[in-house]
Order: sequence, then structure tokens, then C-alpha cells
Amino acid sequence: MAPASTRAAAALDDVTLDNTDALDCGICCLPLKPPIFQCKVGHVVRSPCRDKLGAARRCHVCRTATSDGYHRNHAMEKLLESIRVPCSNAAYGCAAKPVYYNRDTHLRFCKHAPRHCPREACGFVGSTLSALLDHFFAVHVE
Repeated sequence: MAPASTRAAAALDDVTLDNTDALDCGICCLPLKPPIFQCKVGHVVRSPCRDKLGAARRCHVCRTATSDGYHRNHAMEKLLESIRVPCSNAAYGCAAKPVYYNRDTHLRFCKHAPRHCPREACGFVGSTLSALLDHFFAVHVE
């Protein structure tokens, strides 16, 4: 019998997230990522935002007093760390599935990012630098 985590992941392959804002910090609107903190009621914020709210002593949503501070939300952290997204360069050969809050970082350094021909009006897009160079020298260099 497969471990519970494998069974659960296989059963949820077709999950759709209807509200991606639920994964963002309510203060800065950036993706939530560990460490994540919450007020007594459960409203969550990223660590840098929690530090900025400290002086206010109230939750940014419900205005509940936070005199004893925000508390770490380990369950939300575990959930977010389990959300994987395919790289948008999958069509160009990237098989990576980074944690959703690291997707932009992955894209900045993805070796499979499409290479566009620099020539005006040329629509060539290659999946590797060598493909772009082959195209350029075959089509544009005489």
C-alpha cells in the first residue's frame, strides 16, 4: 500500500484553485511564504509585514488586538510548501515544478526560457540558445 502522502497527491491531481488571492499576503499582496504568522482570528501575513504591523497592535483585517503578537501558522506553511506549479516553460522542455511562491525566481533562472530571434519581424522562438544560433546563422547571416 502506498504511503498516505502519495495516495493523497494522486487523488488531487485535478485540483483547481478558484481564488489565488487566498495565497497572497493581505498587506503586500506578495505570495505567502514561510514563516507565516496569524492573528488570534486567523488572518495571515508574511514575516516582513508582521514586523511592520507590530507597532499598530491590531490585526490589519479584523482589528483584533495583537498585544501578545502574531503567532506562527505551521499548518499554512506546510500547505503552501506542498503546492507545486509547472514551469511556464514546460513547452520548451522544463520539467521543474517549483513551490508556487518560488515560481518567479525559477522563471528568472530557467534554462528552458524561450529564445526569441532579435531580428525585427522574425517570429522564430527556440527552446535553447544553440537552436537560436542555428536559426540565426542559417536564416539571417549570408
